[in-house]
Amino acid sequence: MGLDFVAVDVETANSFRGSICQVGVVLVNDGQIAAEWSRMLQPPSGHAWVDFDRGQVHGFTTELLLRQQSFDHVWPQVLAKIAGQVLVAHNASFDVNALQEASAAGGFGELDFDYACSLVLARRHLELPAHTLDVVAAECGVGLDHHHDALADARAAAEITITLAKRVAATNVAELLAASGVSLGHSGGGLTRPCRALTTVPVVRVDLEPRLF
Repeated sequence: MGLDFVAVDVETANSFRGSICQVGVVLVNDGQIAAEWSRMLQPPSGHAWVDFDRGQVHGFTTELLLRQQSFDHVWPQVLAKIAGQVLVAHNASFDVNALQEASAAGGFGELDFDYACSLVLARRHLELPAHTLDVVAAECGVGLDHHHDALADARAAAEITITLAKRVAATNVAELLAASGVSLGHSGGGLTRPCRALTTVPVVRVDLEPRLF
């Protein structure tokens, strides 16, 4: 098994965390981006409105959301993209809970998946004044031209994770987490386990290029 996972990012319409209005999904196979997919959608019924604060962040409006395909139409496509995959997201606790709450509110029930958090990983590897997605992406040399677009953010999370795996010569997600001192998270199926740092011991990094003396 190689470095295989699906990076996910969601944008929400209002203070209800399940009010997902955009989903970005990036499939990584053997350490390479293999496919990308993104959709805007109406949030679950009763939650299809954009509040001021979130509209200022991602630029969506209630009128725009009401022109999108229904949650019932798009959500099965989302589920098909993430089924059986380890998910990766930046600040994954937000995205994981948003996915669960949206799925429940839309009548699709509880999801069940393992996940890792590129924010937790970045905090273990990178000494930075902040570990927001844009700051970490810049440090890793990852482009992020459209921050708060779900696909752009999912792609950045994927590329950050790939970069950090290379730093410790990890060939799969389990090796990356073990080398980073980070636990694999899980959500659903009667088990909730956060992706978190297990140690404060600094990560030992492996040089990607030989040093010249």
